[in-house]
Parts: sequence; C-alpha cells; structure tokens
Amino acid sequence: MPVRKDLVAAHRFLLDHMRTPGTWWTGEERVAIATEARGAARCALCRARKASLSPSAATGRHDGPHVLPENVVDAVHRIRTDPARLSRSWFDGVIAGGLDVARYVELVGVSTLLAGLDYFA
Repeated sequence: MPVRKDLVAAHRFLLDHMRTPGTWWTGEERVAIATEARGAARCALCRARKASLSPSAATGRHDGPHVLPENVVDAVHRIRTDPARLSRSWFDGVIAGGLDVARYVELVGVSTLLAGLDYFA
C-alpha cells in the first residue's frame, strides 16, 4: 500500500529534526539515543527483563553500541521495551544515578518519537 507523500515528508522532517541539537542533548547524542531505542527490541537483557516477574530479576549488559553512559542506555531501553513497569522509584533511581530531569525529558521525547515512526513503518 503506498504511503501518502505528506506522511513521508513528515517522517523525513522528524528524522532530520532528531539529528539536530536539542535543548539538553547534542545532535550526535540524540542520534545515539535513537540508535539505542531502535536496538532495544533486539536486546537480550531487555527480553529477559520483560519475561521476568520483576525487571530487576534479570541482570547484565544491554546489547548495542554503548556510545552513551550506561545509565542513559538503561533508561532508553527500559522506556522503549517495558514502559508499563516504570515506576516513581525507578525514575528516582535514574535521577539519583546522575541523569538530570530535563535531560531525561528530552531523552523520553526522542525515544518515544522514534517509536511512533518505527511502529508506523
């Protein structure tokens, strides 16, 4: 089924925008966030966490390039693969681990925007 040209143009615009610097992350960092978000679906640790009764039951290292700090990679992967089990205590741990709240908000925006594009594709 052909995709309308205006939708193709909108997707291109969003992908181009994602490559530009945001308020808190550089363009390269935003691309790295997007790369981690896309790769999360194939991550063995994420699959193990999703299948566990508790996400903390599965331990290990996320699959992927790991250009970003590990706490950022973990946040992106959890947001993308298991958002229903994110909690206030998880969020507090992310912030206590050194991720600023404002940077977290932008990270969520990049991760979820990409999810919408990927699900459409």
